[in-house]
Amino acid sequence: MRKKAINNCEGLVSIDYIVGISIFIISIFFLFNVLTSMFIPFESTSDELKAMSNRISTTLVESPSGLITNALNPNIIDPAKVSELNESLNDQSKFDSKMAELGLYSGEKKYKLNISLNYINGDVYKIGSNPMLLGGSLPDEYTNVAKTSRIVYLPSDSRMLMLEVKVWL
Repeated sequence: MRKKAINNCEGLVSIDYIVGISIFIISIFFLFNVLTSMFIPFESTSDELKAMSNRISTTLVESPSGLITNALNPNIIDPAKVSELNESLNDQSKFDSKMAELGLYSGEKKYKLNISLNYINGDVYKIGSNPMLLGGSLPDEYTNVAKTSRIVYLPSDSRMLMLEVKVWL
């Protein structure tokens, strides 16, 4: 009987295929990790700023510690509280304590704030010649600003107004 020499390389094809595909998948995974880490310094903090702006506006128009007349009537603001907020935002000696009260003091970041009370068309609401509420600093033209607008009711004038809260770094 004659023995046939076994020269069968067919079993290696599946192993070569598995090794090749594994190297390809690992290299694609590595490429995605490297590319995404390259763009981390360019990420915006706008989500954080939007959350802060939204939280401050909600506190002002829905919380008894904010501008509302009572907890049962959210979005109905008290003119005396609005005047007090305007004074504290425009008086440097009270500004820092108001920023801390609104939760804008952080050990590593210095947030800036602007709060205004406007007509629905965007014009600043004034009593006489003075704005009823226009406090804080103004953002630069190229600054990433988060703005939240809330519709409020001022019962003393029977007007619907817009409270705008702007937060930036």
